[in-house]
Amino acid sequence: TSIIFPWDKMYIYNLRLQKVDTLFHAISSNGLMIEVSTTIRYRPNPKHLTHLHKNIGYDYVETLVMPEMGSHIRKIISKYEPEELYAEKRAIIENEIRKSIVDGIKTIRETSYGQNYIIIDELLITNIVLPDQVINAIENKEKTKQLSLAYNFKIEIAEKEKIRKQIEAEGIRN
Repeated sequence: TSIIFPWDKMYIYNLRLQKVDTLFHAISSNGLMIEVSTTIRYRPNPKHLTHLHKNIGYDYVETLVMPEMGSHIRKIISKYEPEELYAEKRAIIENEIRKSIVDGIKTIRETSYGQNYIIIDELLITNIVLPDQVINAIENKEKTKQLSLAYNFKIEIAEKEKIRKQIEAEGIRN
């Protein structure tokens, strides 16, 4: 039996894996505004729950996780071109953002244990919305690239046909 005094408040923390979906506006390396939809999966570290509550509070998601997430997403997105974000390096960027957030939360800790208040399991970029002009430029670039490959293939076929006809002409001449 334990007695809870009226001036003592009891807070119940969910220690299971949780997620937060958010939308951030970031600027790419060439100055274009990009909308990034993200999902972060996290859980409070049960070993340091008392320190989390004492130093940050019950609303740690709004106080710690979301500002850190937004800051690091904007910082890392600003290093890349829109084309890289759109297709090529999404997994690399996700890992880089996750590591950056984990390191950022580590610097905030005030425990002497060397552990984090929060365990960040995964950060996912669910959607990237680029300006329409950039999307059209990327699509046109890919179409041009495919046309170029098709022309190279046609040239290759013509070269082989030329060699075939030369061999045929030599055979007829002989």
